[in-house]
Amino acid sequence: MTAHEHSYSRTVLMDDFANQRISNPRQVNDLQLTLGQSFLVVTGLGGYSLRPWLNDANLYPWWAFCAATDNDIDYAALLCTIDTLVGTCELRDISGKVWETFTFRPPPNPKAPVPPPDPCDPRFIELGADEDAHQIGSFLFHDSKALSLSEPYQTFAIRFTDVPFTIFDGIRNIHLQVFGFGPSSGFTDITIRAELVSDSISLSNSNVLLTEQDHSY
Repeated sequence: MTAHEHSYSRTVLMDDFANQRISNPRQVNDLQLTLGQSFLVVTGLGGYSLRPWLNDANLYPWWAFCAATDNDIDYAALLCTIDTLVGTCELRDISGKVWETFTFRPPPNPKAPVPPPDPCDPRFIELGADEDAHQIGSFLFHDSKALSLSEPYQTFAIRFTDVPFTIFDGIRNIHLQVFGFGPSSGFTDITIRAELVSDSISLSNSNVLLTEQDHSY
């Protein structure tokens, strides 16, 4: 479950979110979860404002239900009651109107032992990052939390802590995702560098400015 978007949407049971693959048979309002299948709820009607849906996105086949200003929903919340056998949820607005109800059930045998991972299969591990420093020109900031792409010639240093790898692990791919706060025109050039050390020094503990010659980040 996620939020932020000022509307509401819920998917049917899905096999693959990246490729928008719906589980077969299609499950809409009574969702039986199994290994590799899940659903997504975007519940964002409890905040500052309400929004419409865009580009007829509500018609995409993976949505089980959508609510926005287009169908005149008011501010609302998703209320769920969950026990060991079933979860029952309803979307209710501030007037008391229930817009949708759905249930989801845990896997048939949730206590079954999980087989050990196959060392030949790639595993995806999501790492949290601690921002160390953010430099604009000759000014160095700590804990600014965001990189403003409108400012030219910035350096943004990120350190990953508690990485669950050893020297015996093989890494096939590394992906760095950068998310924007909103739409913008034009292009941005980003140069990425990495420091070839086992434990990089925290920039927050030093006053050293990041320079092209450092080759640290």
